Amino acid sequence: MTLGLDVPETDFDFGDESRGQTQDLHALFREWRAEAPARRVRVFGQPAVALLSYEFVADGFRDESTLPAATSYIATSAHSLGRFVSTFTGDEHKVRRAILTKAFRRNVVPRYTDLIRRVGRELVAEMAPRGHADLVTDFTKRFPLRIISRLLDLPTDREDATLATMAMDLIRWSHDPEKAMAAKDAYVDMVTPLIEQRRAHPGDDLISVVVTAEVDGERFNDDEVHAFIRHLFPAGADTTYLALGNVLRALLTEPALLDLARENPETRLPIIKEAIRWDSPVANLPRSSPPDRSVVWHGMSLPPSTPLVYSIMSANRDENAFPDADKLDPARKLSTAALTFGLGSHLCAGLHLAYAELEIALDTLLGGLPGLRMAPGAVARDTGTILRGPAELPVLFHAND
Repeated sequence: MTLGLDVPETDFDFGDESRGQTQDLHALFREWRAEAPARRVRVFGQPAVALLSYEFVADGFRDESTLPAATSYIATSAHSLGRFVSTFTGDEHKVRRAILTKAFRRNVVPRYTDLIRRVGRELVAEMAPRGHADLVTDFTKRFPLRIISRLLDLPTDREDATLATMAMDLIRWSHDPEKAMAAKDAYVDMVTPLIEQRRAHPGDDLISVVVTAEVDGERFNDDEVHAFIRHLFPAGADTTYLALGNVLRALLTEPALLDLARENPETRLPIIKEAIRWDSPVANLPRSSPPDRSVVWHGMSLPPSTPLVYSIMSANRDENAFPDADKLDPARKLSTAALTFGLGSHLCAGLHLAYAELEIALDTLLGGLPGLRMAPGAVARDTGTILRGPAELPVLFHAND
């Protein structure tokens, strides 16, 4: 690949999840950033370009005219998830995002908090008598999925294992198209009657909010509502469960920070925001250049359909954006926005809901599991390279009989 710029090259493959499980990626990316803001790499064996600096990743999110996000989403997730906000550009994207934002804007989220607290308390009540747990298996994986299921008013008998499997199958279209499309059909069968019912008789659930939301006389059609729900499960559940795991790992491995969170509830949200800057759940976001033309971007000549990686985890530790970036400091005053939830027109529409879930989860765990601490000898290994969080969090606490 000729980039027209002195960009170092490596055989590192971002599609190899074992690299993220066995290698200190923060140390590796720190070395790479010292050499150049981008690097020639591989993604699932294909030559690619990784954007490493805060400037490059932020500009990648902002520059829709040169590097449209829709290119990547249409080529991958749209097959099984359907065409939704991220697959549109220009005015179509603007209007659809405005409709979506109505479901998740800051002043709407409080109507969901009682439900979120109930889910957290249910899961803590299951763990409390034991005195030990794996917070990933017993809490972080189940908490956001159960919340989404109940926000949509889906059948409760399917809210854990069945929906978790369907959600994971949906986002693996490039690995197993047949299974992904089967999951898509299963979602349609389950949700179609609910959409019809909510259009006729709206309630307070999230489907009702989405089918009735309107901007400039436009509403989501049924295909878009289906796509919204299919996107919500893998995007909301995966990202939130990994973010929550990263927050809990940060606390459990830093006793002073855990004590601070216990003793001063007002510090919990700043701790959450800093912890997911320090370790972003969406660590390395695959993208690509446009399929129909070559582009020149930051001095790099990118042929059509060049695979790209927006390394959010690298950008969030860029010392030029965040002084002393490797330090986990909840008192940090951020003059620069962390890129954990994207940026600009692709800032995550559900970030207010995500913060509410994370803060309530932390409140519930600290209040319901006294003496919470990491089990002796436990090592919280990472799940992978693209999406990252602890694969397990073995903990001990005072059993509540």
